[in-house]
Amino acid sequence: MPNATATKAASAKKAPAMRPIRAKAVTAPPPPPHVVITPADDDIQFGRVVLTKTMARQWMARNIQDNRNAKPAKQAAYRTDIENQNWRRTGETIKFDVNGDMCDGQNRVQAFLDAEGVESIVVYVAWNVPPEAYVAMDTGAAKTFADHLKRRGLRGTRAGAAAVIRRIIQWEQGNPLGVRNSHGRTYVAPTHSQLDKRYEQDQDRFDAAVARGFDMRHLSIGNSTIGGVAFFLFHQISAEQCHQFFDHLATGADISAAHPCKVLRDRLLRTTEPLNVQLAFYIEAWNAFRDDRPLKRLQRPNDGAMAAARFPRPR
Repeated sequence: MPNATATKAASAKKAPAMRPIRAKAVTAPPPPPHVVITPADDDIQFGRVVLTKTMARQWMARNIQDNRNAKPAKQAAYRTDIENQNWRRTGETIKFDVNGDMCDGQNRVQAFLDAEGVESIVVYVAWNVPPEAYVAMDTGAAKTFADHLKRRGLRGTRAGAAAVIRRIIQWEQGNPLGVRNSHGRTYVAPTHSQLDKRYEQDQDRFDAAVARGFDMRHLSIGNSTIGGVAFFLFHQISAEQCHQFFDHLATGADISAAHPCKVLRDRLLRTTEPLNVQLAFYIEAWNAFRDDRPLKRLQRPNDGAMAAARFPRPR
């Protein structure tokens, strides 16, 4: 039998040489010459590029006039990932049409231009994209972080971890209300890469928090995400007392009417209160539980107390 290595080497010599992309009748600077493509000239072609700031500026100069409006929030999210070295190659491409103009990818390219301390990133490029393809771009259902967790094998209630992780990251960023704008400050929503990284850092605690949150929902005691967020925050302070607190909350047994868990349970049963009000109730009851003091009632916080700077913190 012929040697496999020799056969492979011989076939490699016969393969057609790869050629760089060449623009067709354009006045703007051409794309980088080191984009390697397939030999066919009449088909969509693909390549891998180490994108530099100079190249990115050239590409933005070739952004088609009728491209979609820029999305500042999306650019901010991409920039966060790039600056934090969380930029991941997903196989998605920056697309150029048959005239060499960029028809998809402006938010990614602009985010790289805005990113500080990063001189290059690896991107993939699709070239020679026909005009009729533009109408179909990005029309599929966007994948959520919950979809990602399911692909990692997290089924059923565990997929609810996505909402809990998002709120915990926002809490740790000084955004306890989980809002985009508050009192003149804009918060960038956590990216999928940030969510994944934070989950890996504390997977067992997140899984336990999600399970407890769903326990509360099944008992009609408030919202499952808020229950999970509260469990996570309290568990960081004292794992033993956190489990005691949620055991009392779940059953309501063998505790007095003024016990913080009994007051919280009665207040959250079939509640229609907003999520952040529920979280404030959880924290007020937890702090009373930790202080071993009774509660008469839980009152809805006023608007001032619901500002991020004045929102209650567990202790």
